[in-house]
Amino acid sequence: MFADNLDLSAEEINSRFAQIDGDYAVGQRFSPVDEEFVTMYATPIDAAAESGIGINKTLAFSKSRTSGGVTGAISGSLSTDGSGPVTHRYAVSVKATSSAKATKMKIQAEIRSYGVIGSGGLGLTYSASPSVTTTAHSYSFSRSGSYTSVAVYDTISASATIYSSGGSFSVTS
Repeated sequence: MFADNLDLSAEEINSRFAQIDGDYAVGQRFSPVDEEFVTMYATPIDAAAESGIGINKTLAFSKSRTSGGVTGAISGSLSTDGSGPVTHRYAVSVKATSSAKATKMKIQAEIRSYGVIGSGGLGLTYSASPSVTTTAHSYSFSRSGSYTSVAVYDTISASATIYSSGGSFSVTS
């Protein structure tokens, strides 16, 4: 066990996934500490998916945050459906809102799959980050897609970055 992977908060886990996803290209093998992190905190694609039965994981969320007198909120659902270890689908449905002092919002989803790379290492096998930027104070964002990846773990999240004259902050699912 690597000390860097122990007792992490939800925010630290999200930040670490973002760091790992930015540090590696699809098909590149992870370092031992990053491999352990992914196996600890990513969602395993279970035996039902590997047998071809398929799985459907859905996360409903509702989060808000205020910073510098500006409030931002996101709510919605994220789902992944693996119909085997190769074919995967995802769906993102997010409603983002901001208070009147906000100047714009960037709404983004992060979809990642992790699997065996080379002769036994773990690495990133799929990566997508659909997003939209809007000046509206209420916006509904929906994306879905499918991809092919030999994956054993996956992650999916959504966030809204709220911008104002005083800076920016993020609200994450």
